[in-house]
Amino acid sequence: MFACLTDFRTGSFAIESPSAGFGIRVEWDASVLPHAWLWQECHASSGFPWYRRAYVVAIEPANVLPGDPTPACPTRGQAPLLPAGTSWTSDITLSITDLP
Repeated sequence: MFACLTDFRTGSFAIESPSAGFGIRVEWDASVLPHAWLWQECHASSGFPWYRRAYVVAIEPANVLPGDPTPACPTRGQAPLLPAGTSWTSDITLSITDLP
């Protein structure tokens, strides 16, 4: 499963696992990384590298949406232009919390 997330009020998400007794929270600057890719692998891919052994979920902050541009989303598939001699920086914070 793969999905693109966008239009964040703040760049953050939390995942909690009561059975494991902990959760994580990730925060980032949504003005630098305005999208996120949500994907999961649930014992579905039979070939390399998973061989139906992986059960994972991931949310990855991103600066571009994948795919071809459409009238509804003209920037899809187009990475932002970084002019020569400039740089972008951003922090991503990961916090781990214990759950009762």
